Amino acid sequence: MIQLCYASKTTSPSDYLLMDLREILSEAQSFNALNSINGVLFYADQYFFQCLEGEREQVLDLFERIKEDQRHQEIIEFGVHPISEQNFDGWAMKFVRRNSEVSEFFQKLGHLHFSPTKLNHHNLNDFLHILTKARQETQA
Repeated sequence: MIQLCYASKTTSPSDYLLMDLREILSEAQSFNALNSINGVLFYADQYFFQCLEGEREQVLDLFERIKEDQRHQEIIEFGVHPISEQNFDGWAMKFVRRNSEVSEFFQKLGHLHFSPTKLNHHNLNDFLHILTKARQETQA
């Protein structure tokens, strides 16, 4: 089992963004449920952050499809990491809404806006922890 996280910038004009977000979530939830992939999606300030977890072949194939998706540009992959336990188990694809904890996290990094391209191996796990915590809060 692996984890693959990436960031990308939207290509969608603002008047199509909500529709594109809905389509991305719907497609991801259907595809991921069929392929035993779990994950989380966060969107703010024209940037997506997504983390995918599942079997290596399925996750890598999905990421290749994402890289071809015209709704994404400037894709940055944060690496493929083996995992023994999924952080987002039970989430075919969960959308985490903008929240103050994410804003505070990026402000502490010195960014006024959501800047997922500035994440690195030192702070990525901290950001994932915030998203995991958001998952637990929605289940409570």
